[in-house]
Amino acid sequence: AVMLALYAALVPPLMIFLPTLPNFIVDYCGPTSEGKTTTLRFAASAWGCPDERSGGLIRSWDATRVWIERTAALLGHLPLFLDDTKRARRPEEVARVLYDLANGIGRGRGSVSGTRDMGRWRTVLLTTGEAPATSFTNDGGTRARTLSLWGSPFGGGGVETGMAVRRITEGVLRNYGHAGPRLIRWLLDAPDASEQVDARYKAARDRWEAPTNGNAVAGRAAQYVAGLEVAQWALHEVLGVPRPVADPLLHAWTAVCGASVQADRASDALRDLLSWAVSHQARFFGRQSSTGYLDAVPHAGWLGAWASDDGWD
Repeated sequence: AVMLALYAALVPPLMIFLPTLPNFIVDYCGPTSEGKTTTLRFAASAWGCPDERSGGLIRSWDATRVWIERTAALLGHLPLFLDDTKRARRPEEVARVLYDLANGIGRGRGSVSGTRDMGRWRTVLLTTGEAPATSFTNDGGTRARTLSLWGSPFGGGGVETGMAVRRITEGVLRNYGHAGPRLIRWLLDAPDASEQVDARYKAARDRWEAPTNGNAVAGRAAQYVAGLEVAQWALHEVLGVPRPVADPLLHAWTAVCGASVQADRASDALRDLLSWAVSHQARFFGRQSSTGYLDAVPHAGWLGAWASDDGWD
């Protein structure tokens, strides 16, 4: 799961050659002090200083919506890192920022002399929080654009996890800013870079979309996993970074399955309705507890009729 964050941080510059790959969000959520911020530092170290305490690339959610939008426009094809959603000024701001960044275009604004140019970006947002970022909104579109990874990125707490977190933190605070620029240099110098990136993305997209069975949300999220797979290939095969023992993309696919369920708001509404009806069975005709009709009529009247058999038609 930690390595997956590094893949996500390397996706934005690849988007130059992948016009159909949408912006998306990778959200690390779970209990505090289990390595989420360290994971963010690990990913940010690909591009520059990951120390949020000394003006590094990681920023807090305690920022205005306009600042985040303009920073995304300034970065262009680079990732954005926001730590700890609970520090957002207002909960609804989290939902708005997620949608703005996934949309890839800033708000239209006027000025005394006319209209201002709207910022545009192709990016991946990496964010952390104790609660899933999607919990701040009921919008299915935002959920479809977010891969939420719940729990400790390091697999749990304990002494070994604490030691691993400290070693990684010490390492990335001393060594940073190498992988990203090397990837950019390869994209600029390799004569067939665009063809390789495009071909690998299309093959990966077709492979990940195959098991979605036409589910629109899962099919969209499969594109994110395909983008992550291209970044995985670039990191290990082009830049020569050793591969991890386990495949981080399996974590991403788990998040895809979760996103496809959460984004189906119609099914959620139906489940809520069914749960509510079951808890109020006595107020449906045919489910009353009394054998006498007049005695069983609820004070506010029947909510509806509920047949006692299994036939719904």
